[in-house]
Amino acid sequence: MALVEFNMAPHWTLTAFDEWNYGNEDSDKRFHYFNGSINYVDWYTCRDLLGSQRARLLCVGGVCRFVPASNGIALTVSSRF
Repeated sequence: MALVEFNMAPHWTLTAFDEWNYGNEDSDKRFHYFNGSINYVDWYTCRDLLGSQRARLLCVGGVCRFVPASNGIALTVSSRF
């Protein structure tokens, strides 16, 4: 995995990364998974705009769920109150 991240404090974060399946013995299955995100955080809300992603198991705080592969754009909004 290669990752580049740029933070513009206190609100913005830009991220670009590439996950590469280099360990597969079949060279035709050594896929690159390019991805990027733009995050904006204020005191109560985080907004995250995310590019394509590979299928995976995502675990946060002991709760796990399967995330399907996506080639589109996802918008996530998290708020605390």
